[in-house]
Amino acid sequence: KPTVNITTPATAVEGDKITVTYTASDNVTATEKLTVSIDVTLAGKPVELDADNAFVASEGSYIVTVTVTDEEGKNRFRDADDHRCKKFGRRIRFG
Repeated sequence: KPTVNITTPATAVEGDKITVTYTASDNVTATEKLTVSIDVTLAGKPVELDADNAFVASEGSYIVTVTVTDEEGKNRFRDADDHRCKKFGRRIRFG
């Protein structure tokens, strides 16, 4: 299975541009062959990311989910609050 860590800052000021950052690897699949998807929600609604995987922060609590899939189709989601793999994302408070 692949591994993933979300490295996006946990706090910010309203109006900041927040870039979703992460590290991903796999013990079998080369890193450049991993497929990565990023989802951000605010109050259950999707947040649109720009080409740099960034968004402008509004006040609230965001969930950032990074999904990494290896060549065998195995997925790994990262909960960056406690750095354990479970269901799924990082809560980020702004404002």
